[in-house]
Amino acid sequence: DFEVDTCVWIDSAPDGYSWTRGWFTSYSGGTSYSGTGPSGDHTTGSGYYLFTEASGIYDTLHQLESPRFSLQQDATLSFFYHMYGSSM
Repeated sequence: DFEVDTCVWIDSAPDGYSWTRGWFTSYSGGTSYSGTGPSGDHTTGSGYYLFTEASGIYDTLHQLESPRFSLQQDATLSFFYHMYGSSM
């Protein structure tokens, strides 16, 4: 849930391909290229999400890291992803 900020996730890709905090707009989905973004975020359907541009970029590391943390009980980490575009 990226409604306020990036929630302590750090963009650490060595090649400079960065992650961007976006939000859904009816004309573009919130990404740099028209017609490639999701129709909304997974949490609210109209909120914020992180994305990285992949158009024309091949075999490149796009990386996010969290700070180290200690779990006191069992936990689950879930990611939701969206891949859309004419060449997907």
